[in-house]
Amino acid sequence: MAELQKLKASVYRATEPSGSDGEGDPTAMVEINIILQEHPNLMVEAVKAIKVRCKDKNESVQVIALDLLDQCMQSNGIQLQMHVMKKVLPRVLKFANPSKRECGRLCEQKSAALIKSWATLYGG
Repeated sequence: MAELQKLKASVYRATEPSGSDGEGDPTAMVEINIILQEHPNLMVEAVKAIKVRCKDKNESVQVIALDLLDQCMQSNGIQLQMHVMKKVLPRVLKFANPSKRECGRLCEQKSAALIKSWATLYGG
């Protein structure tokens, strides 16, 4: 239970814009990967927590959450990738659709780039 709380706190810190660069906390991003490697059973919870941050009203948070999602997919293997494809990909597709206006222009561009990248890396 303590690891779940630590994971959620790390996701929040990793996706909270801070400093002049507006990026999330890179240390928290590393913590998330360490937690997931030590506790692979928390992958579903990690995907849920990141998805919540993707739904945030702040476009900066959305973009950072998408970056975090991409990093987690690259670092944590097929099991996490499958959870993302089932649970978060529909949201990313909505973001990339300019007619839906689910997010701002920057988030829309980031989503479109991720879809292309994921199709190349993971098939589709």
